[in-house]
This record gives sequence, structure tokens and C-alpha cells, in this order.
Amino acid sequence: MIKDLNKVLVIGLDGASFKVLEQAFRLGYAPHLHEFTQRGFRRMLKAPLPAESPISWPVIFTGLNPGKTGLFGWHDYSNPYRIRLETSQKIVGKAIWDILSTYNLKSIIVNVPMTYPPYRINGIMISGFPCPTNSLIAFPPSEEKKLRKYFPEYRIEPTKITVEYSKIDEELLLKEIINLTKIRTELCLYLMENYPWDFFFIVFTELDRAQHVFYEDDLQGTHGRLLLYYLRFLDSCLAKIISKVDENTV
Repeated sequence: MIKDLNKVLVIGLDGASFKVLEQAFRLGYAPHLHEFTQRGFRRMLKAPLPAESPISWPVIFTGLNPGKTGLFGWHDYSNPYRIRLETSQKIVGKAIWDILSTYNLKSIIVNVPMTYPPYRINGIMISGFPCPTNSLIAFPPSEEKKLRKYFPEYRIEPTKITVEYSKIDEELLLKEIINLTKIRTELCLYLMENYPWDFFFIVFTELDRAQHVFYEDDLQGTHGRLLLYYLRFLDSCLAKIISKVDENTV
């Protein structure tokens, strides 16, 4: 009976908000995503506090609040003399793909934050940030080697971004973010077509990175137009991914 269930595709857009997306919809920059939201169901989600990525994403994929996931920020301060970044090893509770594995259902996980180091599941896990390297890291190792060969330019994070925004070459950053999204999309399409899966979870973190630099309340401003340009490209990539699933995929 469990095998008769539909496939599930989850697409995460890190940092996305309807405040930004609705402007893009109104201006015609994200037609495919707009149509998708019109055909489906939408609601604002209440983020856990503090509203930070290493806290929020584990809440999403475990269904547990931060008090039960064990993550409350970016760093582990249990040893004040050796502060470390939090990792997947610190998370308490089972992720949805862990539960699916117990039912012999296959998952493919791509770039979901807080999945480093990748670990054994019934399927493939490709780590997201934070990660000590910017290259593709996956479990099982045999698939990592193969995917690195096919996608040598795959990166987790853009290299052209810095906390000193005044020193950022915005044109180079935009090109890099677009290229990251392009390669991540190509990887997803390859995995969807060449590996069996029941549950597929991909997160595009580039939108968040673009908004750190290009966000404006009015997206028709100088920087806002650059963000719209990226959103139009991201929208085309989402359309390619969604086109690969059939009516039996949720």
C-alpha cells in the first residue's frame, strides 16, 4: 500500500517572502511561480525564534521546534575554548527522509541547509551550507565521486559575496549566482531522471544571497531590478524542474 503513494517534490527558496515575490508576480518576472501559487495553496509561515537559517531549516525538515531539534544558532558553544559551527550531527530527532527510509522509500536531498556532514539515508544526500568546503559533498561517497565528475563546477555558495558590501562587484556576483542556480538545476534534473526517488527536496539558497545585496523595498530601483533579473532566471529553472514531474507528484 505504501508504494501506491504519490511522489513528493519539495522546492525551498531560502529567504523568499511574499513581499518580494508579489512584486515580481505583478511585474511579470516570475510567471511560472505565480501560476504555481495560483493553482495551489499558500500561507505565511511563522518562523521560530531567533529567525535564523540553522534554526529554521531543521524545524522544517523534522517538524520539531528548536527546543527539540537542539539547535539554537550557528555555533556550538559547549566548549568555550573551541567554538564550532553546528552540523547535522547535532540535530536531535528524525528528519522526514529518515522516517521515509524506515519505510523503504527513497529520498534525494540537494542543498538543504544543515545537512553537512551528509549521512546514510535510503537515497542520496548532497550537503548544503554551512560546510567546510564549497564543493559537492554527498552520501554515499560513490555517488559523490560520480557527481563531481559530471558537475565539476558545482558550488554550495557564491565566492563573490562578502560582508563588506561596498567592495562587492555586483555584476560579477549576479553572474555567479545565476551560474550557481543553473548548475544546481542541471544537477537536480540529472538526479530526477537517472535515480529512483519517492521524495525529492531541493533548496535554492541563491535567492537569499541575492537579496542580501540587491534587496530594495521597491524592486524597480537600481538594485531591485538586479534582483528581478535573478528572479526571472530562477523562475525559468523552477519551470524546468516542475516540468519533469507528472500529475502523480505532489
